Amino acid sequence: MCVDAFKKAYAMFVARWGRRLPSVEQYFPELSGDLGVTEDDIRNEPLIYRKLFSDDCRGLIEEFYRSAILKMRGTSYEDAADILEALAFIQEVTAIALWRFDCPTSQVLKEFARDFDRLDVPEERYRLYQSAQT
Repeated sequence: MCVDAFKKAYAMFVARWGRRLPSVEQYFPELSGDLGVTEDDIRNEPLIYRKLFSDDCRGLIEEFYRSAILKMRGTSYEDAADILEALAFIQEVTAIALWRFDCPTSQVLKEFARDFDRLDVPEERYRLYQSAQT
């Protein structure tokens, strides 16, 4: 159930931005293959996010977030590009959950979404990279 909600949120991200993220798909092999977004997915987006950020599933995203931060530690900035893309995805999904659908999140994810809300800006990506190095 949790991975299914994650897959649907990821599919909507891919449809919106037109790019797949290898770091996300390596972590979740279930995401390989077709990620088509259906009309039902779009109509049920609030329910998908509520499931993804429910007490039962929230740990899945937080675990992926922590794993990405740890994976970035000790790598060069250039080699961390794909991980930074995955973290930008997590930030966007968390921000949508928080501010569009009023879903509860863990304090860790809430602080991440607020502190790094501009990961489209190169300086902010570098700041995130630097914060992962400590």
